[in-house]
Amino acid sequence: MRPSLIDYHLHSQFSADSKADPVQIIEAALEKGYSEIAFTDHDDQNPVDVQAYGELAQDAYRKRITELKTAYEGRIKILCGFEAGEMHRFPFRGGETDLLIGSIHRTSDDVNLSSLPEMPFSTGMIHDYYEENLALAEAGGFHILGHLGIYMRYEKEIPGITPWKPVIEKIFQAIIRQEIALEINFSGVRKPLGTVIPVPQILRLYRECGGKLLTFGSDAHVAHDIGVGHAQAFDIARDCGFTRFHSLDKGTWQEHSL
Repeated sequence: MRPSLIDYHLHSQFSADSKADPVQIIEAALEKGYSEIAFTDHDDQNPVDVQAYGELAQDAYRKRITELKTAYEGRIKILCGFEAGEMHRFPFRGGETDLLIGSIHRTSDDVNLSSLPEMPFSTGMIHDYYEENLALAEAGGFHILGHLGIYMRYEKEIPGITPWKPVIEKIFQAIIRQEIALEINFSGVRKPLGTVIPVPQILRLYRECGGKLLTFGSDAHVAHDIGVGHAQAFDIARDCGFTRFHSLDKGTWQEHSL
């Protein structure tokens, strides 16, 4: 039996780095057989990001997605969510939401590890990145830990994780304790890395630590990226020993077979 198609990481024109009309995103998801999606536009309160990109128009965003929930009711389930960057340092101020992704894009001194680097990221930067994820995980207050290992996206082969294994284990202990899901993010499939993020080695470590809660997200910023890498993500999750993934219904995790 084919697994349900659910994408919990989508960006629309309400994010500074996307121009995609939400209707185009929904129609593309329907065309590819999705039963449920979540819009998770960026809500970054880091002053560096606010200065560069401005702030999310919260009221207009919520209003538009609520309208679309109603318009597409019975055809596809739509959640109104947010992706909040570095929220352990810059708390999310958006109030109640269907779904909240907590993610790290920057080091503690605001080096952006999610964009194409001019030179390789240093060992110190990567160590700082994982420590920031640990601080985020321990602070909690969100539903999904987004794209752990995002700095790998532009690598041409999967980097080793041995130096970071102890801190990654602590990250997993923190999210498991708080019932925060780990996202399998497809953006790496569309980049030179060619595989999902977290990479399989990290996913196996999550399972070894007792992790079970998984969500899938394309991290698509354009409609034609929806679905790209989802079949590969299913296969990788199975290869790593997972048999279930999850969706969120009014704050409660629901299981789906892989």
